[in-house]
Amino acid sequence: MKSLVTTLLLCSIITLQSYGQEDYETYRMSYLTTPDDFKISVTGGAKQKVIFYIGAIDIKTAEINKIGIRLEDMLENERFRDYVNECKAKYIEWKDVAIKNNVTKLSKEMEIKSPKMGAYWYHYNGWEFDDNVRLRAVFKIVESDSRIQYLLLFYTQELQSISNEYITSDGPTIVFNSSEEIEDFVEKLDFVKAREFLEAPKVEDLFKN
Repeated sequence: MKSLVTTLLLCSIITLQSYGQEDYETYRMSYLTTPDDFKISVTGGAKQKVIFYIGAIDIKTAEINKIGIRLEDMLENERFRDYVNECKAKYIEWKDVAIKNNVTKLSKEMEIKSPKMGAYWYHYNGWEFDDNVRLRAVFKIVESDSRIQYLLLFYTQELQSISNEYITSDGPTIVFNSSEEIEDFVEKLDFVKAREFLEAPKVEDLFKN
């Protein structure tokens, strides 16, 4: 999996530049690939709502950054971050229980209700969007690279394009293997910092004609 994902990243990553997104941050899914491969892009700025595009992985194809989560505005962003933080707290609790009881294999869904959000994916020659998406969170214990790993997985139901009901996708997956990775991810979704980034003068704007 690691070599396949890395190869796909190096060969070709189709971005959302045509929709005006700017690359803002990266985050880690070290269980699946090398650090900092997953992109967070933003669009908006002064007097416009800030929209986050969070690149993820398509488990079925192993393609990355061609599918992800879309957070439409500040309220959606806050609800998403609160949800992830709630799942992080449960992850820490369950990991502690697993270690104390020597549990080495488990897959258990968290009964934490996800807020509604959007998702996007690349389909043939264009981007598709679904604006009625909810996540499911699963705590999983696996043995990988000769050690026990404690994972928090986020995934969606099947996605359906808002422009064509017959265009579907299995949906994005996000996988973390530590509370530090989760915390780092949430911090990079700071709405105020993203707005400041979008409103900051660009290098080319410094040189006036």
